[in-house]
Amino acid sequence: MVKRLFREIPLTAAVLCLAFAAAGCDGTGSPANGGAGGGGNRGNFVMVSAGGTHTLAICEDGRLWGWGSNAQSRTGVAAAGTTPVPTRVGTASDWISVSAGGAHSMALSAGALFGMGNNSDRQLGDGTTSSRSPTRINF
Repeated sequence: MVKRLFREIPLTAAVLCLAFAAAGCDGTGSPANGGAGGGGNRGNFVMVSAGGTHTLAICEDGRLWGWGSNAQSRTGVAAAGTTPVPTRVGTASDWISVSAGGAHSMALSAGALFGMGNNSDRQLGDGTTSSRSPTRINF
């Protein structure tokens, strides 16, 4: 039955963006992203990655969004606790790829790799065991 539902109602990045347009993916800004919008043209999520308890997405304009559990800064959002709606991560708009893990995430901008979240096993690659908000990984 589940397979059939997915075939009849495909969940695409465009549908996700429509569902979260009020969170700022439309480029108009909103309370969830501190009003940091711009443009006015509705965008689409071009990449979505779901972790164990959090999700990250990139809009076609290059902005990064996070929601869900922000324990250990795994969504990259500045606020602690749970982020119930997509919230903009930082101010950069050059994100090109993202991968959410069980309790950490990695994101690639046009010029750098960033890690965020749990780092107890040094999974962020920054040489420490400290959990982090988005931190540039030098290699």
